[in-house]
Amino acid sequence: GMDRLVAFLGFWTYLLLFPVPEELVQTTEHYIGRRYIVAKTVHVTCYTILAILSGWLRIPTRFRPFLMFFIMAHGTITEHLQLFTSHRDGNLFDVGFDNCGILFGTLIAWRWWTAPDQASGSDPH
Repeated sequence: GMDRLVAFLGFWTYLLLFPVPEELVQTTEHYIGRRYIVAKTVHVTCYTILAILSGWLRIPTRFRPFLMFFIMAHGTITEHLQLFTSHRDGNLFDVGFDNCGILFGTLIAWRWWTAPDQASGSDPH
């Protein structure tokens, strides 16, 4: 479980901070509208998946708020770091989209996020 979460988080972080080549940046209004919808859908989807994978870990109850904080902080910090990445524009709207994805993922994986701690020695998967 943890290896999948770390791999997904690492890949997603890389994609968020990867500089966009200038030749891929287009300025036509039609393209920007479509690009915006796709980009925001990807934000919501990836953070939904991240919240589901995090809930699937079924870490001890006392650590779950810290895990949730980490996921939310990840969205905020990567948006801030995009301000220093060429052709990226970190913004608060994206943080909002990220948090919507976290909410959706938490609701989907609610039984994992709210499950009582497991007895030691049992396998959650």
